[in-house]
Amino acid sequence: MNLTTSWMQSDWTKALGWTFVHSLWQIALIGLLLFVVLRLVPGRSAHTRYTISTMALWLVVITALCTFIIMLPESNELKEITGSLVLLGSTEPLSLTDKISAWLEVRMPMMLTIWSAGVTILMIRLALSLGWVRHMRHTAAPDTDVQLVLNQLIHRLRLNVKPGAANSGLVSSPVTIGHFKPLILFPVGIINQLSPKE
Repeated sequence: MNLTTSWMQSDWTKALGWTFVHSLWQIALIGLLLFVVLRLVPGRSAHTRYTISTMALWLVVITALCTFIIMLPESNELKEITGSLVLLGSTEPLSLTDKISAWLEVRMPMMLTIWSAGVTILMIRLALSLGWVRHMRHTAAPDTDVQLVLNQLIHRLRLNVKPGAANSGLVSSPVTIGHFKPLILFPVGIINQLSPKE
């Protein structure tokens, strides 16, 4: 219990907590800017819109890292100060900002615990999804006939990426998986339902 309490009260944890708090308005602001930019370029290609959206995601990461660095204390070194100490009482009321900061400071451990649990659950879900995609890739059966037609289309369209084609009993409609080595999965038997022209 003492280890958990000391970890929650550490400077790194406080910086992480304030980074989480500030990231809420930062992400909202970046999302609003992205919405405006995408509205200003409606006729652009899907690639351009995808690139702009990806840059917005990287901007979220960069702002979070910068906020975390800013929130870290400058130095943990203790300095010896000589002289007399005089304590003065202050009768000024706390400002609204100070009250909000104090309220958040008290609830910071709870917020970090909930946030950490959410991140852990989403990471487990991502790992399971990646495992399922890997399973679909390894159990798929290559389709040479479709691959020949696909190669002709790739040559005609002058595409740099050359995806593969395979049949899979794990999908109900054609899907594409993979980024560096894309693979188009077709449901088993769907090719037999198409006419030669299709």
